[in-house]
Amino acid sequence: MNRDLLTGIIRTASRACLLLVVPAAALVVSMGASPGPGARENEPYLDLRARPMAAFAPARIVFTGVLRDVAGDNEDVYCPTVAWDWGDGTTSTATSSCAPFDPGESEIQRYFVKSHIYRVPGQYTIVLRLWKHRRLVVYGNADVNISRAP
Repeated sequence: MNRDLLTGIIRTASRACLLLVVPAAALVVSMGASPGPGARENEPYLDLRARPMAAFAPARIVFTGVLRDVAGDNEDVYCPTVAWDWGDGTTSTATSSCAPFDPGESEIQRYFVKSHIYRVPGQYTIVLRLWKHRRLVVYGNADVNISRAP
């Protein structure tokens, strides 16, 4: 048996599940947007995560976006329009009614949570975008893999 990588099928009473064991040092998962080359210091970004990242169809996946590196007085991210692109041809958008921005007093939303059901197997890239006055302020993305039930 290869101890570096072990793949197998676990059968339960109702379904089979794929088991993938990888040494922690070899596992690299990229989720969400992070500050890339050329990004300004302390520039906000969205870290978007999917739970679970892989499932059998139909699957309800919960997405959590966390706004990071944002100052409390950053009006650009205050009361944004929140747009989800589910990667399957559907979208969701929400706009809130907020009081005018008041530096030091207005609370900036940092967590965005929403679930989506995937009925068709496939690999999907989900994008969460925050807009302010028709201008894209920040975005993050995550990938999910939906498999056909065995």
